[in-house]
Amino acid sequence: GVPSSTFLDDDDSAARLSPAVRHYIVQRGVDIYFKMLLVDGLMHADLHPGNIIVNVEAKRDGLPAGAAGASIALVDWGLVATLTTTERLHFIGLIAAIARGDGRAAGVHLLSFSATQSCSPPRCSAAFVEAMHSMCATACRGYRTGTKLGEVLPLALGLVRRHRVSIDANYMTLVINAMCLEGMAAKLEPRYNVLDAARPLLSVYQRVPRPVFRLLFPALGMYKRARDRRVTRCLVKHATGNCARLL
Repeated sequence: GVPSSTFLDDDDSAARLSPAVRHYIVQRGVDIYFKMLLVDGLMHADLHPGNIIVNVEAKRDGLPAGAAGASIALVDWGLVATLTTTERLHFIGLIAAIARGDGRAAGVHLLSFSATQSCSPPRCSAAFVEAMHSMCATACRGYRTGTKLGEVLPLALGLVRRHRVSIDANYMTLVINAMCLEGMAAKLEPRYNVLDAARPLLSVYQRVPRPVFRLLFPALGMYKRARDRRVTRCLVKHATGNCARLL
């Protein structure tokens, strides 16, 4: 296999991948990321394109084969930490709030990203929450509106700096991991929306106890993959078009 950075840093290498393979790499990356986060409660402390290994079988002419010959894996698992209950609650809460377009909830979760929050006075925290609400009113309006996690998180971090909101190291690593995932998706298959794809997982996770979610996860994964297959067929058939509507 080769690091995914091979495809992300080289437009020619990425162009040699078929739409089915590009979609598969992104879809499996999303699956691995959300299983690690939602089910296993783990955080890869050094997730970057060099630690995402892609294996693509080649045809006789040297071009990559279809998705059936592709696989993806993460390496450097020695750099993995177990998330606390509080870390899971607030980071997953942030992602879910961004996905559904709830800026105020996203702001509240961000304010919980440090046990010693410097922006704790009511005036500071209220101003930050309202700033997050205003930002999300235009940048993250809910599912199926084209919300890009890789665009919203930098905007949120800009507000974090402006309002001097404290963020502990583990939370910052989680944010960087999410941006890495979104960056890979944007490069290989920009029409695939990470948040829309994860909607079946995030929506159920927010409504049921974690032990129940773990039992439901295999069925939810099958449902998500069925939706992904519909998107793949659309992407292969149509070079342009709104295939994201199928998510």
